[in-house]
Amino acid sequence: MPTTEYVLKSLVGVEHHVKLLSAANGAGEIVDAVSRYLESWPVDRIESLQKIDGGWGTFDNSQRPESINTLEDIARVSGTLSGHCRALKEARLEPTPELLELDLYFALAKQAGEKFIPGRSQSHAAPRAARADTRWAAYARVG
Repeated sequence: MPTTEYVLKSLVGVEHHVKLLSAANGAGEIVDAVSRYLESWPVDRIESLQKIDGGWGTFDNSQRPESINTLEDIARVSGTLSGHCRALKEARLEPTPELLELDLYFALAKQAGEKFIPGRSQSHAAPRAARADTRWAAYARVG
């Protein structure tokens, strides 16, 4: 079970990456920000994640990040993470802080990327942002 100190340290690290994501101008910069975020994960956090991710996660068996090359990759990973968190909760299992963090980060990255997809509606941005705030609050309470 992670300690509050461990979770808070992780939040400080992810805050930097969320700022980079927020400052991204264009699909390529969003993809780069997501790749740098995944590359920043230490092996111990990846191993903790892999205990619950069922082998499908964002890191391979050698604890290397999955290649993220497009906004579609981000959307695919975001959907997978969201579905896995939902399945765990339905099974009355608590997602790990690592999984919750990834779920939130990819949800934010997906949302950031949507403005660069031609013909994509922005009408649902506010409700998604509100859900993200709720997920951050839940993540910060873990510990």
